[in-house]
Amino acid sequence: MRFFLNMRRGLSRAVFAGFALFVGALSVDSLAVAVTVGQAFPAVAAKGLKVEDRVGLTTPGKVTIVNFWATWCEACKIELAEFETKFKPLVANSDFQVTLVSLDKDPAKAKDWFKSNIRDQAMFERTSLVDPEFQIADQLAVDAFPMTFVVGRDGKVAHIQRGYKPELKQTEELVKIATGLLGAGSAAPATAAASGKATPAPPIAGE
Repeated sequence: MRFFLNMRRGLSRAVFAGFALFVGALSVDSLAVAVTVGQAFPAVAAKGLKVEDRVGLTTPGKVTIVNFWATWCEACKIELAEFETKFKPLVANSDFQVTLVSLDKDPAKAKDWFKSNIRDQAMFERTSLVDPEFQIADQLAVDAFPMTFVVGRDGKVAHIQRGYKPELKQTEELVKIATGLLGAGSAAPATAAASGKATPAPPIAGE
């Protein structure tokens, strides 16, 4: 009888320990705070797609488009092709940049896709970054693919776009907002967009 009582106590402790770990995991995930329009974009950096150096997602004093994408996201790839065409005039402005963050587990897939599908490799070369473990995506509570932030010269989020639908001309809207921020030299009216078909981000935790 004592043997069975000890076994029961052991199982109870194991269940309690497992529950404690589960609660602890929830606590870690709760540290991820969704960045909202009007808030400062976090000063985070990631490794480059072609270089090992860590690069900041934004640059102080620059208007920045920060886009989270992956090669397994069809809408993402269509949008990036539009980015190359639509943002080309703005990229010539030294106060503007486009930061692309690949969430592919294997960064080589993103590199191969760029090589095959982006004509102007130099356009995004310095600011093409990787986040294979979703560390930055989790920190920013990225919840859709693709997901795009427009950050003003002041470092604050001016616009958020979740998902992408070509028929909604969302890239043109991003260009319009970025152009306004460049012209104003400061933050333009802040907006948040939730239109387009958003694909929920999988619950992949960072290290």
